[in-house]
Amino acid sequence: MVKMFYKNRKNKKVKVKKSIEEVLLKYEEEFSFLKQNLKKILDSNFKSLKENFDEETFKEKKQEFIDNTINEYFKKIRMFLIETLKLKKGFTYEEAYKKVSRKHISEELKKQFKSIILKLNEIEYSPVKDYEKLYDILDELLIITKEIIVLEEQKKVEEDKFKVLKENLKKTFLLIKKVTFIFWFPFYFLYLKLKVLFEKEESTVLKVKSLVEKGELFLKKNNLYEAIKLYDVIRKEYSYLDDDDKLLLKPKILQFYNNILQSYEELKKLEEKK
Repeated sequence: MVKMFYKNRKNKKVKVKKSIEEVLLKYEEEFSFLKQNLKKILDSNFKSLKENFDEETFKEKKQEFIDNTINEYFKKIRMFLIETLKLKKGFTYEEAYKKVSRKHISEELKKQFKSIILKLNEIEYSPVKDYEKLYDILDELLIITKEIIVLEEQKKVEEDKFKVLKENLKKTFLLIKKVTFIFWFPFYFLYLKLKVLFEKEESTVLKVKSLVEKGELFLKKNNLYEAIKLYDVIRKEYSYLDDDDKLLLKPKILQFYNNILQSYEELKKLEEKK
């Protein structure tokens, strides 16, 4: 949405939101008018100027008039880029170029838009200005910007759907958990894995579970020292868990602890036999 302003009866500025569709429609009309006006200017013989000045002065005045008019065109184009690409006022074409580079659109679309940015930069700042190129550029700029906005809107819709799916999934699993922990128990690790997938954050429960499994591997390799060190880490992490999570992991941790004791007893017997 684009924020616009108007003054109310008390002469205070009030924010009015304008949809991107309204913005595009507005510039579609304005660019159409600019193209018509541009054609008139470039095709004009500037008869009134020619009658009042000598040839050399006439050429200077004519070029000065055209340049000043086209400068107003570029103000419109810049405002269009500000409103559609969310650029800051006074932006450079390099900043617009980088902004497009960071967008999640196809490389082909980026390439087309970057090409337009370079053309605009060339026309505005080149010593030799080919203003006729603006005819095509105005059309290209509008069409490609529409494509980018449509793609971004689609992406936003997909992201919103994903957020809704994530919330619904979370609510469903939490509801099951509230009904009974015994029923919930078999599905809990699945829920945690999905939560990690959606939120991209490590679950403490899964972390503890992973540490226990790692500790069991140490015992299988007869590395009792590392298993005991890991058990101390597990106890610390376990202390931070909620009661339900502790209930879930307690059997695994107790089993791991008993396996450590068993390994220790076996090792002690071997030492005694020597």
